[in-house]
Amino acid sequence: MDSKLISEGLRGPLRGPLPPPIATYLTQLEALHYQPSTLAQHRRVLEQLARWLAHRGDPWCELDEARLAQFARPHRPASPATPGALPAVLARFLAVAREFGYARPAPVPVRSASEQLVDAFARYLCEVRGCVASTVQAYQRVAHTFVAETLGPRAGGLGRLRLPQVLAFVQRHLRAPRRTSTHTLPTALRSFLRFLHGRGALPCDLAAAVPRVPLWSLASLPAPLPAGAVAAVLAHCDRSTAAGQRDYAILLLVARLGLRSCEVCRLRLDDLDWIRGCLHVRAGKSARAAELPLSTEVGQALALYLERARPRGGCREVFVRACAPRVGLTRGAIYRITRAAFARAGRTGGRQGAHLLRHTLATELLRRGASLDEIAEILRHRDPSTTALYAKVDVKMLRTVAMPWPGGAR
Repeated sequence: MDSKLISEGLRGPLRGPLPPPIATYLTQLEALHYQPSTLAQHRRVLEQLARWLAHRGDPWCELDEARLAQFARPHRPASPATPGALPAVLARFLAVAREFGYARPAPVPVRSASEQLVDAFARYLCEVRGCVASTVQAYQRVAHTFVAETLGPRAGGLGRLRLPQVLAFVQRHLRAPRRTSTHTLPTALRSFLRFLHGRGALPCDLAAAVPRVPLWSLASLPAPLPAGAVAAVLAHCDRSTAAGQRDYAILLLVARLGLRSCEVCRLRLDDLDWIRGCLHVRAGKSARAAELPLSTEVGQALALYLERARPRGGCREVFVRACAPRVGLTRGAIYRITRAAFARAGRTGGRQGAHLLRHTLATELLRRGASLDEIAEILRHRDPSTTALYAKVDVKMLRTVAMPWPGGAR
């Protein structure tokens, strides 16, 4: 039968109740606050899919990528207007159908020996070393590149790995222009080599032979925002909109309490203690949780956002997307919010991330007379040497500890 006739015959609403996979999928979209027009669009596509499966005699439990590809080819005229929307709708539907057991489970990919080795390293970092997700991902990328370039997909010759191969890899990749990349690669490689030696894959520990890259964190003066810049950034938030109220509360948490972008993302409704006037910061980069007092300014901004601007739904993160899907924000979203706030205030060059606001807070506290120990407690620094960076910006304090130049000033 002609595919066009089949397509025409499969259009139109279904009679009777929706099949459970479609009903479950639409319920999920509704919980994420998708617009009714979007729900109707997805429903039309999935009703046509249900008719197509029934016409072929295929049960839902046999649904997989191959069947969806067969469905998509002749049924594109009935798809959403955006060219790439139909594959996206079908892929999202298949993921939900698999999650609830309606569709055929996803095939388990065959992992090569090198991929299995890197996966084991990632589990070691997470379960044994207690590294945060961002560190695991960064180290995993280095390990994957090292194995691919040095050992190949089968990870053959691991026991014959020698120092010249390690040094050659380091020399090739230390030309990266980014300072952080130059620092991360040797550290991650040493961790990976120790892991290999610890599990008996390497006869000797090559980690100590990986050269250390000079990284003087105190080599240059920090560059905090000038006086009045933070107030200008906050003042340029349009608090007449829901997104503006959300962004204003985020910027206050960073600028007044020194939260990291990852800590802002992890902040949940249960972490706000309105009775005691504090918020709970979950353990993250510093590997320790903390309680911070909610000032009147920050508390009012949070309360206004939660009461008037935050979408209702099952998401427990404090800060969620302004449009569907209404899920928690990512670190990248926090960076974009901060960068946009800087641009509105007229700052277009230099550093623009949330860390700049946190850095400026520490500098301002020091200038007001706070001790380094107090600043370390507020910023939740695990290593005191990290806080010592901010001592360089206080010239008056440095003069009190500096020795006079022999023979007087010149």
